[in-house]
Amino acid sequence: MADAPETSTAAAGPSLPASGTPTLDELLAHAARSQAALVGGGSLVGECLETHHPHLPRRVFVRVRDPDGVPIMAWLPTLDGLRVRVGDRVLLTRPDNWPEPVVTGVLAGLGGPKPEPEPDPEAEPARDAEPGPELQLQAGERLTVRGPEGAVLLRIASTTRGPELTLLDRDVDFEIPGRLRLGAQKIELHAGAGGIDVRTEGDAVVRGRVIRLN
Repeated sequence: MADAPETSTAAAGPSLPASGTPTLDELLAHAARSQAALVGGGSLVGECLETHHPHLPRRVFVRVRDPDGVPIMAWLPTLDGLRVRVGDRVLLTRPDNWPEPVVTGVLAGLGGPKPEPEPDPEAEPARDAEPGPELQLQAGERLTVRGPEGAVLLRIASTTRGPELTLLDRDVDFEIPGRLRLGAQKIELHAGAGGIDVRTEGDAVVRGRVIRLN
């Protein structure tokens, strides 16, 4: 009688938590790991197709091809601090004791020059930078900037709630030639009866764990 084929627990896909009903995050993480389990072992090169997942932060959507040329796509974890952009060729490594590949690096030297990496707002300033002029406001003080005719343009105040910047002209245009990024733990936009008008000549993308309308 022929021997029964051997089974390998290492090849088994990831399982859901045994206790209780799985949460949405657990279901999504399980689906992502099941996809990733299809990617072969060793080191592979893939292409990043997307960098933002509303429920699985720090994962990127990568496409690789198996030995037959069939594409396999999966949301894969990345090394901490690794910055990946859409279109990057990335290096994947699957550790022997881990159920899915990990994006460990971004390949360079494969095409034309890429834009310089954006500065990290949390990075320390250069040590050799010369100190610039400073103006220190005491608690309760404010700095007022006026235009050529004496009209107040803006006011900077030191309040008990923290720094406060007020633009005092009736209409204000704020334009920059590149990218404008606002970052905070929480962002609130308030408009009166005039409403909010959002326009773009490109695509509009809204990402979030939950999007509530009204």
